[in-house]
Amino acid sequence: MESKFHIINEIKFLPSALTIQLTSLHTGKPNGLIGLPLTVTSESSRYLVKFEHVGRYRVISEAFNEFKEPYEKITNFLYRMLDSKYLQQNVDSAKIFAYKIPHNAEIEHYVVYSEYYVVDVLAAEPPTVETRDSNTL
Repeated sequence: MESKFHIINEIKFLPSALTIQLTSLHTGKPNGLIGLPLTVTSESSRYLVKFEHVGRYRVISEAFNEFKEPYEKITNFLYRMLDSKYLQQNVDSAKIFAYKIPHNAEIEHYVVYSEYYVVDVLAAEPPTVETRDSNTL
């Protein structure tokens, strides 16, 4: 069963793409501090999320995220926001700064949600999501 909890391992931005590597978290063994901690285990899955034509992005603490309905769930960690204040406030600048944006492209707001951090991305195309093995990250 896939976990609904994930941790970001790496965020890399180049003008041509924003990539985010994540690992799923599963229930670990008691550590004496908290009941059953979430941890990377042998059952953990690894993912690479790649956005092209990114006009703007931000990384914020999970505690300060503005994750609100309505949204479209793409995976357990990736969502497309359907009515976003962040998109409304930044769509014009995102269109200007998106790398090689297709003519008349529509900017969409995507969110990568993890433990500790939330990444808001304004992009002209949906991201790709690849499942990776631990040796490829």
